[in-house]
Amino acid sequence: MNILKSITSIKIWFRDLAWWQQVLMIVFASTGLILCAGYLGVFLSNHQLGWGGSERPLTGTNKGIETWFVRWDSMYYWEIAKQGYSTQGIERAFFSLYSAICGILSKLTSIPVFWVGLILSIGSFAGSGLVLFKLVLHDSGHHAALFSVLWLCISPMAFFFISFYPESLFLLFALVSIFFARKGAFLKGGLCIMLAGATTPVAVLLAIPYLAEYFYQRPHT
Repeated sequence: MNILKSITSIKIWFRDLAWWQQVLMIVFASTGLILCAGYLGVFLSNHQLGWGGSERPLTGTNKGIETWFVRWDSMYYWEIAKQGYSTQGIERAFFSLYSAICGILSKLTSIPVFWVGLILSIGSFAGSGLVLFKLVLHDSGHHAALFSVLWLCISPMAFFFISFYPESLFLLFALVSIFFARKGAFLKGGLCIMLAGATTPVAVLLAIPYLAEYFYQRPHT
């Protein structure tokens, strides 16, 4: 009975929060779960499964928190942020906006590149949740908007959004571009698509909903 009362009290407390507080609660709760999953994956199942992740762990010991989030292609973004592009390097295949922001902020604040990237990823993830809520709310009710954020946060690939990858920054620009397009602010939406395109080449696909919205809103004569 006490457990049921506690659950009811939590529901009432959550329901009384402002919409943005509800969204941030969901985002940061999922971030905590992803951190726990990262710990389990790296420290408990790594040796049993033979999964080593990055061939060049940032800490050199494969035990630091950096090895949770800088694996596989993340290493290239990290190298771009640290030293830019080389003339013959494979990192030339990766777009630069995320790494450039990390590198510039790291130099301005003296915070290591990894921590700047982690803050940028989680911050963009939280911003994406807020924008997604407002975007869904434009057509649906509060509950639908809140559940949309929940499904995003618990999706199987959500760990990419807090890793040293540009996915969360791209998602933020993508959602903002669609939000502006829905509001008829096509210039702002186009600028956001341009910024999204500086994070990953798949941003070109944003032209589809952008143009569809433009022609839908254009006065018909």
